[in-house]
Amino acid sequence: MFEQSLQDYHTRETGHSRRAIAREEDAFLAAKRGTAFEILYRQSANTVFHVARRMMRNKENAEGVMQESFRLAFIHLKSFKGDSRFSTWLSRIAIQRFLGETA
Repeated sequence: MFEQSLQDYHTRETGHSRRAIAREEDAFLAAKRGTAFEILYRQSANTVFHVARRMMRNKENAEGVMQESFRLAFIHLKSFKGDSRFSTWLSRIAIQRFLGETA
């Protein structure tokens, strides 16, 4: 009962519906996820680039593999279990991407 009263109060006072509040929370969480991913990117980019460079043997193709690896990692971030370092997981994505292109 108290929670409903509190929600009604917030709705009247702020003019926000629960749906609007949920959208704000989703936007906040997405921004936080983006910030965290940016930090992980900075920490892992060099490692992943070197892995991609050794496979591709040319800088431009290595950069493409690296970029695609980060894109796929961002999409599938929820599947990262933390059993290894993020850079290890990301390097494996790059290797799989390379193997998919050469097959």
